Amino acid sequence: LVIAELPSVRFRVEEDTETGYSSANESEDAKGTFFSEGQLIFCGSGTLSVIGNEKHAIGNDDYIRWQEATLKVLFAKKDAIHANDMMIVNSGTIEIVSAGKNGIECEKGGIVFTGGNIKVTSENDAIKASYEKNGSGINPYIIINNAIVRVKTTGTEKAHGICTESSVVINNNANVNIEVNGNASKGIKSGGLILVGSTVDTDNTYINIKVNGDYVVEDDGVAEPVGIKAGTSYEQKSGHVRIDNSGKCGRGIAASGNMELTNCKIYTSLTGSYFTNDENADYNGYPKALKAKGEGDVYKKEDFKITTLEEYFMHLPVLYTLSE
Repeated sequence: LVIAELPSVRFRVEEDTETGYSSANESEDAKGTFFSEGQLIFCGSGTLSVIGNEKHAIGNDDYIRWQEATLKVLFAKKDAIHANDMMIVNSGTIEIVSAGKNGIECEKGGIVFTGGNIKVTSENDAIKASYEKNGSGINPYIIINNAIVRVKTTGTEKAHGICTESSVVINNNANVNIEVNGNASKGIKSGGLILVGSTVDTDNTYINIKVNGDYVVEDDGVAEPVGIKAGTSYEQKSGHVRIDNSGKCGRGIAASGNMELTNCKIYTSLTGSYFTNDENADYNGYPKALKAKGEGDVYKKEDFKITTLEEYFMHLPVLYTLSE
């Protein structure tokens, strides 16, 4: 189905109906089985099933908004959902059974979930805001607010759960479960700030991440498997984070800036072995529950709790100070 020359289209999936599309359009402009040049808004209470035999399952050149209805992407050769300007989920259910590339990708904008139930299995990144250029005014942020998100990646290397070069915000009782299996893969990876939870007393955000891959040796160093990796700072103001990382020299949470943790709980299980490299004697390849490169990391003793396997606790670096 190709919708051209319309600035906005509302597609209603009627109650007690299941509509399916599976024939990929071969025209030059079509990017998917279900494609629109303008805005796509899905609503209703029925089920829409899509198969992308040749390209994306659903794609457009503007933004995509999902409300109420159920989407099942049974297979996509490329991305299951590929939006250009923004991807928004307000409610409803999205189930991506198999994506040959990314599960949900926004090419030149952000991804926002304010509700709904999203389940993704993909070869590469499960949820990705892919814009990387600076100075353009485009902010490829990812916000998960009061939504249920379950993602799994099956790629062999650097297949991340949630990925952007901007910031990631997860709060307002969001429930996020991530499993990544490729070497050097990250559960959540950002180029900017990662913020979990909020100062609201009723915010009980929950994040559970399982990392199975090992490290990758590269020309400029070693790329480790990491549960959460922030390009700048990591802040957690409430909620629970659990990370199980079985990879060699794995990380629980790593930040290139500071790490500020208040009124929250973090559990890390690091069961992978350490890494040794004769050509880089300065590299510390032991697993680390928390790693930050900034100065003045702030942990509040009365509100913050972290547990880790005792055999690895001895290798935790002193990268922070405890303050009242």
